[in-house]
Amino acid sequence: NVPLMLSMVGLLDKYKAFPNELSGGEQQRVAIARALITHPSVIFADEPTGNLDGVRSKQLMQYLEKVNQEDKITVIMVTHDPLDAAYSSQMYYIEDGKIKDHLMKNDDSFDTYFSKIVKISMEL
Repeated sequence: NVPLMLSMVGLLDKYKAFPNELSGGEQQRVAIARALITHPSVIFADEPTGNLDGVRSKQLMQYLEKVNQEDKITVIMVTHDPLDAAYSSQMYYIEDGKIKDHLMKNDDSFDTYFSKIVKISMEL
């Protein structure tokens, strides 16, 4: 359902718009909606919040976390942003094609997990 997906990413009002009429962030959100409409079992996301402002970034990350937990969609994401990474259930630090560290959220709160991510980021 296209209107539902556009609504979920906050773009229902752009239903009839052409790509050149959308900002970079809006195009990014349309790409997310387009990926989710097929109900995939896996989503690959490369810097999914790269063109988004802080509010939209948080909304998108919360939505990806929700589809992961509720719809059991695996989300594999590449990011350099520790805040985005904190929405994951686990993460791998990769440097020069090698896994340098691995971190699991387990029962940590968002803030605790985020702090661990930042700490490891600063050590590498």
